[in-house]
Formats: sequence, structure tokens, C-alpha cells
Amino acid sequence: MTKNVQTWHALEWPANLVDLPSTVVLFGKDNFLIDVSLRHTFRCLAGGDADVLPPPKLDGDHLRWTDLDAELATGSLFSHGHSQPVVVIDADSFISKHRPELESWVAKPTSSNTLVMVTETWQATTKLYKLVQQHGVLVLCDPPTTSAKSKAVDVKQIAKWITHWAKQHYQLEVPSEVATLLWDFSQDSFGMVDTSLSKLSLLFTPGTSITLADIRTHVGGWKAETVWQAIDQAMDGQVMKAIETLHPIFHAGEHPLSIMGQLSWSLRRYSVAYDHYNEVRLRGLGRADMKESLLLAGFHSWGSEVEKAAARLKRLGRRRLDCLHHWLLDIDLALKFTHSDEALGRQLIERFLVQLSE
Repeated sequence: MTKNVQTWHALEWPANLVDLPSTVVLFGKDNFLIDVSLRHTFRCLAGGDADVLPPPKLDGDHLRWTDLDAELATGSLFSHGHSQPVVVIDADSFISKHRPELESWVAKPTSSNTLVMVTETWQATTKLYKLVQQHGVLVLCDPPTTSAKSKAVDVKQIAKWITHWAKQHYQLEVPSEVATLLWDFSQDSFGMVDTSLSKLSLLFTPGTSITLADIRTHVGGWKAETVWQAIDQAMDGQVMKAIETLHPIFHAGEHPLSIMGQLSWSLRRYSVAYDHYNEVRLRGLGRADMKESLLLAGFHSWGSEVEKAAARLKRLGRRRLDCLHHWLLDIDLALKFTHSDEALGRQLIERFLVQLSE
């Protein structure tokens, strides 16, 4: 992502930024990062008053330009002289319908209020994008990547943020390696990270340094550990052990869809590593290095995890790795429709383990 004063990632947005322009666009799909960025926007505009009386949110799917224009032109009795934020959520369709009007507003605002739009997609090739980049603020609300052209999640940056967030909001010390494990257990969800930190703050006194064992015990739990163990066993060719490992989870009442969610999260890392390795190799972008691809996909350099993952990738082979994304999608759809019955869902997962181990 371009690094300039008008473009930020939600994890990097300066806390002391108070001079906001008249247009702020929050784009991405992570609801937690969107919520945090919205609250930060309100505090930049209204200081402490933002937490007392947050502004209403307008639904972009049903909003007309005339109504938004009226809101932008209207002051608030409670703004105390601050710029009043006018928030449009789910703004994708609204932006498509009213692009010319928005371009005019961004280039030359007609009031002192601040337009805040929340949208999932934000096309960098449009005139509106370039105008906001020039006159407004853009905030990306998706997990950060290692570079602008990469899809690999920047786990180091996320771990740094977790350490800061835990100390600032929950008075807990979370070292980098512990933060990395917490992110692994959170299935790429910042909301899950915050929920887990909130839980830990109830179990430990302020100032406590959280350990890897604490995360495994109070966050990951035995079910997550058991699912990951079953995956490793299946990928090592030990299918009967893998199926037996999952038996206690099924008997504990865990739904197959929930188990498949954890299986999918772990296996997607292998797909990401394989795709990255192939892209480098086929496009001549340099020397293809499997270890580097695995690290970019989120595997750890400590505990021999990268070496074990490389061996499992090699054992899976190109044919199965090429099919892995499709298998995961097909199983997910089947568990939601044709195999929604728990007994059928269990059989489907067990057959999938056989596919991985053959």
C-alpha cells in the first residue's frame, strides 16, 4: 500500500492525528478494524465528546444523495464547534450510483462536516479514489500484507499490534512469540484476538506477562490442538490415527462445520505457500524458496514447523495441492447443504482425511 500522509492501514493510524480532511474512506472486510477506525475518526474530530454521543450511521443501500447532502449541510447542537462526522455504512452501491456527486464533494466540500464512508471495495483506478487520496484520508481495514503486491499476511506487524493493544487496553504483557500464537488461534480475526485478550484480562492481574502455555490453555483449548494434530497425522499418512484423534471432539458435540473451519484455516496456509512458490518459479521472479513461501504463509521459523510443513507439502504432491482449494470449498458447501446432518458431515470429514493421507 502506498505510504503517504493520506493513506493508512488501520493498525498504523497515528493516535495523535487530529486535523482530518472533509472525506474519510474506510475500506475492507474486517469488522473489528472498521469499528476501531470509526471510533478513532470520531475521537480525531470530537475528542472526548465522541464517546458520549457517537453520530448516527446512514445505510448506503437505501440512502439518496439529497438526504446525504442535507446531512452534510446540517450542524449539530452537540458538536461544540467540532466538525460533525456524517457516516455512511455499506456504501458500495451508494458510491456506484453517486460517483459524480461524491467527486464534487471530495474536491470542494460545501460545509465543515466530515463525510465518512465505509465500503468493502475501493477501486484504485477510479477518479474518486485519486481525489480522496489527494484531498481526504484512506484507511485499509483488512489484515496487512508483507508488501503491496503480496497476499501473504504480515504476521510480524500483527504481532506487534497485538502486543501494543494488549498493554494499552488490557494491561497485559504479550511478547511477540506469544502474540503470534494468539493470532494463529484467532483464525485471522482481529475481533477474536480482542475477545481472547478480554478473557485473559479476567484471568490474570494487570501487568502479567502472558506465556505460550497460557494461550494454549485459555485460548486455543484442547479442541483446536486436537484438530491440528489430526491434520498433521493425516498429512503424514497416518489416517487411522487422524480419525481416532478426532473422535473425542465429535463425541463432545462439536459440529462438523466448526471442525472443518479449523481444518480449512490450517490447510489454506499450505495452499498459500504452494501458490507463492509456484508464482515465483513460473514467472521468473527470483529463486523459488519453499521455506520463504512457508514463512510468508504464516508458518513459524521456530519449533521446526517450517521443516515439517515442507515435508508435508512434498508428500501431498502437485496433484493434490492443485485440488486443495476446490476440495475445501466443496466440503464447506456440502456441510451447509447436502451433508448438514452431523453424521453425514462426520463421514465427509473422515473421507477428506483419507484423501490427504493416501
